[in-house]
Amino acid sequence: MRLSTPLYEGDSIIRPGPASPGDGLARSNSTVDFVQRDSTDVDLSRMQARARALRAAVVADYFGRAWGWLGDRLARARRRREEEYLARSQNLADLEDRLRKLEREGRLLHV
Repeated sequence: MRLSTPLYEGDSIIRPGPASPGDGLARSNSTVDFVQRDSTDVDLSRMQARARALRAAVVADYFGRAWGWLGDRLARARRRREEEYLARSQNLADLEDRLRKLEREGRLLHV
C-alpha cells in the first residue's frame, strides 16, 4: 500500500489543513528536505521481499504460539479428566484397576 499524503491532523482528511502561503501559491513539494529520498537508490523489490519474509515469520510465530497454547489447554483438560476418573475410585484395588484400564487404552498421560 502506498500513501502519497501524510496522515496527521490537518491533512484535510480529519480537518482542513493549514492556510496556504501568503502569496496564494502552494509549494510543489512541502516535504522537509531531510525526509525526502532519491528513489533511484532504493531497490523496492528487495525491500518488498524482506517485508514479506518478516511478515511471514511473524505470522508463523503467532500460529506456532497459538498451536502450543491450544495443545497445553487440551493436555490439561485430558489430565484433569483422568485425575477425576481416578479420584472416584472406592479403594486401592479399584484405583489399580482404573490405572490399568487407562494404560491399556493408551489414555494415561505420563508427566
